[in-house]
Order: sequence, then C-alpha cells, then structure tokens
Amino acid sequence: MSRSHLPILVVEDNRTNQIVIEKMLERWGFENITLMENGVNAIEILSEKRFAVVLMDIQMPEMDGYTATGIIRDPSSGVLDHQVPVIAMTAHATERDRKRCLDAGMNDYLSKPVNPVDFLDKMQKWSAELPAFARIMTEEALEDIALKLPDSTVCYDPAELLANIGNDRATFRTVNEIFLSDTTSQLLKLKELIDGGQYSEAAYLAHQIKGAANAVGGGEFAAICAKIELAAAAEDRTLAIDLFEWSSASFDRLQTAIALKLKTGE
Repeated sequence: MSRSHLPILVVEDNRTNQIVIEKMLERWGFENITLMENGVNAIEILSEKRFAVVLMDIQMPEMDGYTATGIIRDPSSGVLDHQVPVIAMTAHATERDRKRCLDAGMNDYLSKPVNPVDFLDKMQKWSAELPAFARIMTEEALEDIALKLPDSTVCYDPAELLANIGNDRATFRTVNEIFLSDTTSQLLKLKELIDGGQYSEAAYLAHQIKGAANAVGGGEFAAICAKIELAAAAEDRTLAIDLFEWSSASFDRLQTAIALKLKTGE
C-alpha cells in the first residue's frame, strides 16, 4: 500500500471527532498527522513546523477556529507559513456561516460529519502536492468511491437553479440547453482521455462536468462524476471506465428529466 508523508494538522477539540478524522486520513494513506485540541495549541505547532493543510474546527475552547485562522494569516505572528491552506470543519451549514469562514481567511470548508468524497475533493483543490496525493489512495478508499453515493442524491432537482436565477424561465431553458450540449461532447472527450491514459486531464474534465451538473440540479450525475475525478486522479483505469458507464446511464436519465421539465414547464 502506498503511503504519504504529506503533513496534515487536524485542530479538533472533540476526541471522538479526532479519532474519526484520523482514521479516515489513515485509510486514504496519510501517515503524517498531527492532532491539536484548540487554536492555541495549533498556533504553537504552526510556529514550529510547516504543514501542507490545516483542518480547522470552528468552535473550540481557549481559542476558536476563526481567531486561530486570523493569527495564521497575520504576517507579524510567529507562524511559519501564513498561506497554509486552512479548511474549516463545521456542523453549520448556513450560507452566513460559510461566508464567515471565508471572511476569516479560511480557504474552504467541510460540513460535519465529513464525507470522504468531499474531503478528497477539497484536498485535491488545495494540496500543493496533488500529483503525489492522487497516487496514494488505497484500494479500500476506491471501493468506497465506487459503491457509495451521497444520501441526498437525486436524478434532477432544479429548485436551487431556479432560485438562483430568480425563476427566469428563459434563462432556465438556456442554461439547461447549454448544459446538455456541452456535456454530451465533454463525455465523449472524457472517455477518450480515460482510454488514452491521460488521467490528470480526465480528472480535470470530470471536475468541470461535475460542477456544471451540480449547477443545474443533476445531483446523481454530479456525484458519479466526482467519483470519476477521484478514480482518474488515482490512475485507476478499470474503475474509471466502470464509473464512466455508470455516468452515461445517469446522464441519459438526467437528459430525459430535463427535457420533460422544459416541455411541461412544471
């Protein structure tokens, strides 16, 4: 099993959560994990050692995650790396709380309980050592990717899109038509990239398709594309091909659902 020495700092005061997160990281192949129980301890260790990523809880005794992140970003503090990626771990899911995380200087956020696929997505986004990271995922992790979809996935739910565009039906039609056209050609390209062993390009394209699918409300299709992204990053051709076939069937269902929505307007 390949292992990674990518140094990760986990700042979490709840021991149960510490154990769960540490175990999850170990399953993904990470060995160099440091646990701290509050912001004060985090600042101390960050003043002594550099980390690739910091996973930061929000509500902690002595010093919360917002304050700790502010000190990390302060160039006058003793922290060695003021630009280290900080990913918030929060049970709060409101847009206001998310905005507060970003305003505090955090790069991104994860909702608790942490979903492994979401976690890997954030790590790929913010880890400066992505090529090395992409190759350390274990067979067990890849099985998780292949077999599990988020509980909330549905084929098509355009409610958020409609809300975002102010229920503008003309825009709604345009967005969906562009999505269907672009995705049809992108899937053909994705298959070519996977077949040709161009894994980094395939992972990037799957990421793009996933984002567009989420935007129109194609949750199931987006979730499968997320798995293709991770499988391609891990250079697992067999899994990527299997997932691609799954994504094609999902996209067919999504096309039918969107066509019906555009036709009936309901």
